[in-house]
Amino acid sequence: CWTSLDNLNHHVKRYTRGELQRLVRSAGMTTIETRYLFQSLVLPKLMLRAVEALTSRDGRLPRVPPPTLNRALEAWFRSEYALAGSLPFGSSVLAIASAPE
Repeated sequence: CWTSLDNLNHHVKRYTRGELQRLVRSAGMTTIETRYLFQSLVLPKLMLRAVEALTSRDGRLPRVPPPTLNRALEAWFRSEYALAGSLPFGSSVLAIASAPE
């Protein structure tokens, strides 16, 4: 789901889990774990993408949320990671890898 926020953050490419695993291997590293994150953001990001396509609206840099909201979001995403981290989709993908010794 490419949005204007990806442009604002200077993202170049989005990877699937498999693409990231292949990239890690091609760099000579060993994948320890790969998983998708932020499953609950997939639908909102799809909606944002649709709105931007219909309105040609440019994105704005988001503000840092107040500390209370930031802590609540952190708790939400930690819970989501524990409960839904093995789902085959998300708005980000994480790889933990080790370099050869």
